[in-house]
Amino acid sequence: MPKRISSLVVVLVVALGGAEWAGLVDFVGAPAGTSGGEVPATPPAASEESEPAPSDPAAAFASPEACQRYLEANPRSAKRPPRIGTWNIRWFPHGTPGGHDEARRTDLDWLACAIAALEADVLAVQEILQNPAGRGALLDLLERLGTLTGGKWVAHLDDCADGGQHVGMLYDSSRLTVEVPQALAALNPGRSACDRNLRPGYGAYLRFKEGPDLYLIAVHLDSGVKRRDFDNRQRSIQRLGDALQVLGRHRRDADAIVLGDFNVMGCKKCTPEVSHQAEVAALDRVIKGARLRRLEMPSKLGCTHYYNSKGGSLDLVLASVLMKELAVGTRVEPFGPCRDLSCGRMPRERLAAYQRLSDHCPLVVDLTAQDLD
Repeated sequence: MPKRISSLVVVLVVALGGAEWAGLVDFVGAPAGTSGGEVPATPPAASEESEPAPSDPAAAFASPEACQRYLEANPRSAKRPPRIGTWNIRWFPHGTPGGHDEARRTDLDWLACAIAALEADVLAVQEILQNPAGRGALLDLLERLGTLTGGKWVAHLDDCADGGQHVGMLYDSSRLTVEVPQALAALNPGRSACDRNLRPGYGAYLRFKEGPDLYLIAVHLDSGVKRRDFDNRQRSIQRLGDALQVLGRHRRDADAIVLGDFNVMGCKKCTPEVSHQAEVAALDRVIKGARLRRLEMPSKLGCTHYYNSKGGSLDLVLASVLMKELAVGTRVEPFGPCRDLSCGRMPRERLAAYQRLSDHCPLVVDLTAQDLD
């Protein structure tokens, strides 16, 4: 049985130019699990000559300075379509499990700039620490986002114990309202939301001021290539329908997007071995029962993270089959090295974003600027 500790609920609310605590966060259970990635040695600083033009979105991930120039050259349009994204921000803010290497800590200034460059109104996030350093860094990040975007940024995270990774969402409350934000215990493959050092899902009902209403679920499934890890992911995926049913008690609405780090890395330790492709195919079959479909990536940009300088695919975006606010043929758009390198091998001079931001690439998907149901 998971260890229980006293409840304290926390919701982070930050307006432009300031930050404050408001509300509560419920901490119950054991620390969330881990997922890692090889972190290479400190790369050389990128030279300005090698950086993309300020009009190129690649500039946001070339260097902190190039990102700032990109934002200055590309002001946000108030009439842009609603956009939802996801990003596993590796061990935020430590950058590594132990957090002992200062050179590998998350660059908060660059991260805030990169998120602003995505122009997402809602960002599902994974691997967010909520120890004292993590809480302070998250407040700092939200305040920076408010300054850069002119919005009012809020964070909602799961309520598991302080020491582990958390899943949740960041959003600009000037663009939408969020109702019934909550951890979804069904997506932890164990017996409770925070059981077995794993994570729940995190869901809410979103109401865009100029756009659709829909349910959103952020996920971070178990990582690993052993039979236990693979089985844990299968249990979580099979419970997606249950999670949607729990969340859907708030309001009758079939529109939903489920996104995040699904860790579909296959099972090398299984007999027979299960490939990444086979695991994704199995997921596609299961989610049909929950009336979901997987949104495709551009054909030449199929990776979502880097490991050992090679691109791979762990992150997915699922959507309701009946959702009309996704235009026909809507695809997931990757940013960061996955986009800039077209999933090719990562050269040493491009390791700065990998080291100071994340081994994962952010993904975004656009919605229509109207409610069609």
